[in-house]
Amino acid sequence: MFFIISKILAFCIKPIVWILSCFLFAFFIRNERRKRTIFLCGLILMILLTNDAFFQFIVKWWEPQVVKLKRTEKEYDFIILLGGYSDFQTAMGKSEFQIGIKGGNRLITALKLYKKGIGKKILLTGGSGKLLGDKYGEAEYVAPFLKTLGIPDSALIIENKSRNTWENAVFSKNIIDSIQKNASCLLVTSALHMPRSKACFDKAGLATTIYPTDYYARKSDNLLKLLIEPSSSNLFAWEAVLHEWIGVITYKLKGYN
Repeated sequence: MFFIISKILAFCIKPIVWILSCFLFAFFIRNERRKRTIFLCGLILMILLTNDAFFQFIVKWWEPQVVKLKRTEKEYDFIILLGGYSDFQTAMGKSEFQIGIKGGNRLITALKLYKKGIGKKILLTGGSGKLLGDKYGEAEYVAPFLKTLGIPDSALIIENKSRNTWENAVFSKNIIDSIQKNASCLLVTSALHMPRSKACFDKAGLATTIYPTDYYARKSDNLLKLLIEPSSSNLFAWEAVLHEWIGVITYKLKGYN
């Protein structure tokens, strides 16, 4: 039930849904005062949530600092790669693995760390997070792709049953404990997702060193552009931010972190 509710809630937190709802309600409501108020709310939301300066201020506060590679110059027993880096599509009866537009750098980062000798093995953790439609174990489908890049079977461990971050942590701990007690682990996921991920792994009892990637925060020398130029992509970025915040609150209530 918790899983189903979380997926329904994910639809309700979309900023584009809020804005369109305000404009639609304003169109159909007959009371002129309420019509203007609701329309104004939609307009303010659109201006605020597409403003790059406001978004960058919030996301820089939330995302952890960049971890320099020189700070991780040791060999970890496991690189734990959390799912959410692929777009799996089924077209014309053919299933294809594709790196996601956002989140794909998680996979690239884990590969770079492995190739540099930072980690001995890569633990791919992630099943299907979908409520409806194709349900596939993400880790299961990315493994053949990694093998084509020269990653040996001996370096890959697959956990393809978890449906959320808490299950990522619990199932990963069970697998790692069965292989090696007190193993050193490097946790790789998106910077936006890292605070919740780290908290879950700590709660599950698996000590990890974080290695965030896929940052939304970025440097800009053009402050005026940040302030006045709207960015439609921020509507989708805010969706990810709100998803994380609600996830943290929900996990707190559930005792997951």
